[in-house]
Amino acid sequence: MKWQILLELTETTGSVQTREMVTGDRPTNVVSPESIGLSLAESKSILAAIQTQLVQAQTDGYCGARQRRESV
Repeated sequence: MKWQILLELTETTGSVQTREMVTGDRPTNVVSPESIGLSLAESKSILAAIQTQLVQAQTDGYCGARQRRESV
């Protein structure tokens, strides 16, 4: 089974950005504790990637709004 996690960011203007965070695959013919779900390391890596994208998007939005206010 292949899987992917997408992050969808919707601006206050309504524009939508979709970012691919991570993809992976898991066997479906073998069931063991190691092959089910995500490992702790994978989970931490995914959370860190999401956090990075969210902080960057928030910073970009704040800077863009501030530039628009200053140019008026």
